[in-house]
Parts: sequence; C-alpha cells; structure tokens
Amino acid sequence: MSVFSKLSITALLVAAPGVAAGGFGKAVELNENKDGLKLQWEHVKHKSVLNLVKDKKVVEAITATQGAATSWTLDGRAVEVTNFKEFDAVKGSAKKAGSLKLMPQTPAAAGETEKKSIELELDDENKLKDAAKYEPIVGDLAKDVVVTSKADPPVIYVVQDFTASEPKTEDKPAYCTMDTIKYAQIEVEFEKSKSDDKWTSIGDIRFEQSEADFKQLGRSSDKKEIKTLGDEPVTYTVDTETSDSDDKQKVKLTLKEQPTFKQAALVFTEKEGKMMGADKNANKVLVVATRGDMTFTSDKTGLFANKDAVINHMVKEGNVEGKQWYLKIATVSEDKAWYQDAMNWVYISVSIVAVAVICFFVFGGKKDTESDDESDLDTSDDEEEDAAATEAKEEEA
Repeated sequence: MSVFSKLSITALLVAAPGVAAGGFGKAVELNENKDGLKLQWEHVKHKSVLNLVKDKKVVEAITATQGAATSWTLDGRAVEVTNFKEFDAVKGSAKKAGSLKLMPQTPAAAGETEKKSIELELDDENKLKDAAKYEPIVGDLAKDVVVTSKADPPVIYVVQDFTASEPKTEDKPAYCTMDTIKYAQIEVEFEKSKSDDKWTSIGDIRFEQSEADFKQLGRSSDKKEIKTLGDEPVTYTVDTETSDSDDKQKVKLTLKEQPTFKQAALVFTEKEGKMMGADKNANKVLVVATRGDMTFTSDKTGLFANKDAVINHMVKEGNVEGKQWYLKIATVSEDKAWYQDAMNWVYISVSIVAVAVICFFVFGGKKDTESDDESDLDTSDDEEEDAAATEAKEEEA
C-alpha cells in the first residue's frame, strides 16, 4: 500500500469525528426523492440553529425555541403554577478596560508636525489612566468632548469614540420563577384487600379505609375528606364519589391545606442539570413535565407557522443549486451535559489513534517491513553451515 493511500485512510479516521463544517454545524441532507429531510428532529434542542449556507456564507439562520411549559411536577408530584418564566444561563465575561479615541480639534498648519489621532486607556471608573498629562475634563466622556494635553505647546483633542470599561461578570445559571405554586389534584388508585375487606391505596401516598368508610367517600357530608397514614397525616379533600362495584377504583383528591411560599421559595436554579428550589422548597426538584410545540424563527422571514412549514421551506431552499443546510446544536460551555464532554473525549481519543496510525504506517511500518524482508532473504550463511555439517557426517560414516 502506498504512503498516499495510507495517509488517505488515516485522514478519513481523523475527519470522522468532525461532523461540523466551517463552524456551520452538521450537514442536513435531503432524502432520495428530494422532497424531505434526513433529520432527526429530537436532536434539534432549544436555541439550536439551522444554517443555510451558500459560497461558505450563512445566507439564512432559523433558530429553534422550546415550547412554553404546560405542566410541572415538584419532587414527582403534579403542581399548578402561575406566571411561569424561564431565564437562560448567562456566560460571564472577563474584565475589559475602556478606551478613549481622540482626534486633533484642528488640523496641523502648514509647516507644523502632523497631529495624529491617539487612543487612551481608561481605568475601572472610566477615568484616564494618564490623567496627569491632560487638563481636567469637564463633563462626562462623550463624543466631541474637548480634551487638552499639558504638552508644550498644548494639543486640543475632541473625543471621537468612547468605550466604557466593563467589570468582570460571573457565570449565571439558568433559573425560573413563578408567582404561585400549589399541588394539583391527584388521582389515587385504591385496591380492596381480599383478607379483611379494607381499601388501601396503590402508590407513594398511603391511605387506608374500611369498606364501609370507602363506600361513603365523596358521598356523605362527613366523608368529604381523607387523611394519609403515618405519624404526621395530611388531609385531602375528596373530589369524586366512589362506586359500589369493582375491587379497584380511582379517586380524585386535592390537598386541603396548600403550603404558602415566599418569593425566595418560588425561584428554582439549575444545578447539575436540575432545577433546584430554595427556602421551603430547598432540595426539591421542579420539572417541566410537558411543553407546547417548539417554534422556529428565520432571520429572513420571521416566525414559521409550524414545523411542517419549516420542513417545506428547507426542502425548497435545499433544492437550490449551491445551497446546503446545516444543524448547529446549542451548547453552553461549562454547563454542557455530561455526554457532550464524553463525546469530546471520544473524538480526541480517535484523533490520537489516527495520529499513531500515521506514525506506524509512514515511519514504523515501512522500516519493519524492510527489516523483515532482509531477515527472510539473509539465510545463505545458515544454509551453507548446515550443508557442511551434513557432508562431514557422511564422510565419517
């Protein structure tokens, strides 16, 4: 195998992990009939972008946005919330020094040295670091403000551009807020025991009722409530009536005394991929159980009516000669999911192996082959020695 062939194979190995092209994302191909897409839509996450590229430039970008939350659970129990709002994680930034670009107020006269524009650095309070070299500035730093140097002769400048200093900002995790939260109505299944005719609940919340009491649940005025088992029983109101038949029945219940929460307990912050509560909800996990349909917005045509409209648009543009769609999946640096880091290590490992293959084929493989060939051919001395020994034995005989 030629060195070129070996390098070609190795190049494919190195290129295999690199599904992205030019930073646009992973190519999205049309199907064989050119009337659909080879795209797994479950891979299109919140804030992912579908890039349409032509001549190595993005000519359209469609951003995916997750649907609005429609139901929630708190530590596995259904809850109802009002005015639910979600906020994305924010990446912090390093400290940046401000700057002041100055240009001479009047151009140099004939025979004078040319007056050049200068750029000065600002401190954290947006004041000149070399303030001693300039007269005190009157007013706020803004365009066309006069700045006079203390040089001899003095030079009068005007502000051409002002960039304020920016302090260091820390990363902020994603979080969500709400105005109220309460436990939703639940449906509990009861089963009749064959040994003692008692009705017991099936599930995490434990109830037990005699057959007589169970049959009256939700019917009589004194059977509108039911308490859980345990040292600290919790009372639920009965929202449905039981029937006289079946050994299994479902009863709808609502927590009678809903807990009240301060604002601190109505904020849930992302920690290790989970929305964790605080205050009275400390260590409790809020989960968005269901969402509405994902929406898609083009920077050229605006919001699409639905996913089918997105597909039709992508197919139409994808059939245009020279245009190609790419999917760029959204990630958040340090907040990436564990599997994204794992895949990065897989890519790195494969690349290392590929480099090792290059070294073996190009440098080691050829040398070892030559060495093996020489050892296979260089057997003349051994054969001559064997022949001489055989001849000596025959003479003695």
